[in-house]
Amino acid sequence: MGREFEAMKQAESANPTVDKEKEKAATTEQDCACYPGHDGLSLPVPTSIVPDMAWNVKALPGRKEGASLKAHDRARAQAGDAPPTPEQVEAAQAELLEAAVAPFDNPELRRLLTTIKARTEQVIDRVTRDRVISAGYSVEDTERARQMVASFYAFLQENRDEIGALQIIFGQPYGQQRITYEQVKELAARFEMPPNLWTTAGLWRAYAQLERDRVRGVGARRTLTDLVSLVRHAVQLEDELIPYPDLVRRRYREWLAAQEAGGRTFTEEQRWWLDRIAEAIGVNLSVTSDDFQVGALFERGGWIAARRLFGVELPVLLEELNEALVV
Repeated sequence: MGREFEAMKQAESANPTVDKEKEKAATTEQDCACYPGHDGLSLPVPTSIVPDMAWNVKALPGRKEGASLKAHDRARAQAGDAPPTPEQVEAAQAELLEAAVAPFDNPELRRLLTTIKARTEQVIDRVTRDRVISAGYSVEDTERARQMVASFYAFLQENRDEIGALQIIFGQPYGQQRITYEQVKELAARFEMPPNLWTTAGLWRAYAQLERDRVRGVGARRTLTDLVSLVRHAVQLEDELIPYPDLVRRRYREWLAAQEAGGRTFTEEQRWWLDRIAEAIGVNLSVTSDDFQVGALFERGGWIAARRLFGVELPVLLEELNEALVV
């Protein structure tokens, strides 16, 4: 609940949120993430375009803090009390030019900039007037969707033994070990890298175009955990493609029915807590005591209030829900 679940709760407002550490690191007075090179020169990357990629630029090694100097100011600083000569100004300009291109000596930065360009570049035709010829998917769109789905399946098969999330989903070699949120984030990052540039929303639309009757939640807001549903459907572990939070809600209803059949009942107050825990599992894959320190659970009294309500069995109950609801 302290992860993507909290972002979902805040999505109802007009203020979209990002991870606080990334937001802090990426935001400057110009709303950009900077990659300072030698002598404090900076390469700005607008966070309004790609906040996650801007964070990656911020995190690259070799960064230096500081402000750039104009050539004349630099020459004057080097000259001391005497006014700088034209030669000194020219030399300072040359140094600054060399320092300005120094960040591009980093191959990681060059690869990252290429990735940012591929993800964000758009061609906008402001001249040609659109005319509706037909409504629906074109033959070309359908073929692109088919190619994307085929490439996605091939990628999963080729990397099933290399990526932790796929190893668990395919059942190798971890057995019953549960997939973690961090592993799904790693998987998403691999999907978004060139040459594929896949997003959860794009893959979902491709499957909806090809398998309309077997895809649910086409217009829903995508969550990171929907990647688990995509992978399971792609490798035919699930016949239908259903948003992961919906799968968890279904398992939660089944769990509640099983508890009632076994004579275990919950008060209205306890049900509120259980409902919120189930929602958190749907978008975070698990819930721990740390999740009671933020969001709705914290506002309701946090771990102390929940422990008072459920007693000493609260940790066991959390583990039971984590095991029963995770798909």
